[in-house]
Amino acid sequence: MNRLYKRVLCQAPIEQVFDALVTDSVVAEWMTADVELDPWVDGCIVVAVDGWPKLAGHVVAFEPPGRLVVQWQADDWRTSATLTFDLEESGRGCWVMIEEVGFVGDDEIFAQREVLWSHWLIRLAAVVARSRWSS
Repeated sequence: MNRLYKRVLCQAPIEQVFDALVTDSVVAEWMTADVELDPWVDGCIVVAVDGWPKLAGHVVAFEPPGRLVVQWQADDWRTSATLTFDLEESGRGCWVMIEEVGFVGDDEIFAQREVLWSHWLIRLAAVVARSRWSS
């Protein structure tokens, strides 16, 4: 089983960063995707990024403002993956740590996810740093 771990420091309060993870229009902005998200346990999540298979799944844990866990899968994945967002306050904002676990036997897809998450986390930090998300 492959495990991806990344983190980024966001220059915004933890509550605002968490909102950026669960507000589908904001997630759509930093993922550059079409996003449907029902932010509660067992709520659905669908992410469609141009050029990539659509991801679909559900929310496993919803613990504002510190944790969000989703289980999802794309048609070309052999198994589902579990994505965990953990947020931790910092004197300079908020750390966002992600862990995505899964992709058994799918090293190529795992490598693609590594690149995507590097891109998405940089975009997330930029989106929450904007004045409309900052206090």
